[in-house]
Amino acid sequence: MGEKMQYQPLTTGDKISVLFYRTGLMLVTLQLLYGAYFMILAKPINTRDLSTYITILHLLTGLSVINIHLYVKRFRYFIRGLYAFSLLIVGLLLLYRGMGFGELFLVRPQTAILLLPVAGCIAFFGVKEAFCFRIMEGYISALLLVLSVFGISIAGFQSRAMGILLMLTSLIYALFIIKKVFMPLAYDIGDKSAYE
Repeated sequence: MGEKMQYQPLTTGDKISVLFYRTGLMLVTLQLLYGAYFMILAKPINTRDLSTYITILHLLTGLSVINIHLYVKRFRYFIRGLYAFSLLIVGLLLLYRGMGFGELFLVRPQTAILLLPVAGCIAFFGVKEAFCFRIMEGYISALLLVLSVFGISIAGFQSRAMGILLMLTSLIYALFIIKKVFMPLAYDIGDKSAYE
């Protein structure tokens, strides 16, 4: 459960890691909103732009993965392992028959299911915060984000309906982030003596 008190004085490193974690969450939210906006417009998506978008989403997610504070070691290993797996997928996609992965996703929408690991990382943040601090939007956005990835893998990135679902998901995630970023920094650190 989330700690709503300060146990030990925060070091400069503690403060920086919390700021990086929260900054990553905010930037991921903006990236999701940006992607949903262009899907709703239903304009043709450039393959290079899609590849760049997905790469940036991965990097921003990594900022929060690296700086997340979790008491339980196996949860830290899980989220970092899932993130490493998502990076491996992107790396393999870069090598796929010389085709940019943006083009691959547009030509074969079902391959968008390969974005599930990065979506899982983003959803994990929501579930973790919902569990720790009772921010219910975290649970809702996590479920909708996973559904969005499945929907995109069926309908494709050009689907306006999936853009609307992703926009709804992103707006709920944004509400979650707004509640999160105004919490005192010490809430993210909790009791350092309890870390495994």
